[in-house]
Amino acid sequence: MDRDTSVSFLLERIQAINLSVELWDEAYRIVDVLGGLPLAIEQAAVYIKVAENIPSYLQIFQSSRHQLLGRRLPGNHIYT
Repeated sequence: MDRDTSVSFLLERIQAINLSVELWDEAYRIVDVLGGLPLAIEQAAVYIKVAENIPSYLQIFQSSRHQLLGRRLPGNHIYT
């Protein structure tokens, strides 16, 4: 996905209501760090939606990358 599509996807997935300039900027930073990868953006959106805090996602992601990427919903299977 291109950068703008990735940001729109993230904001849609977290069901962002208040689309401030700061929220858009943070979404662009997240998408850039995640390389625009749809699955990574989806995982970020799930975390952000549950935590209800988009501004702290990158800080948490950078300090706990393996824990965040290792999360899965109950009932989902690990692929090997």
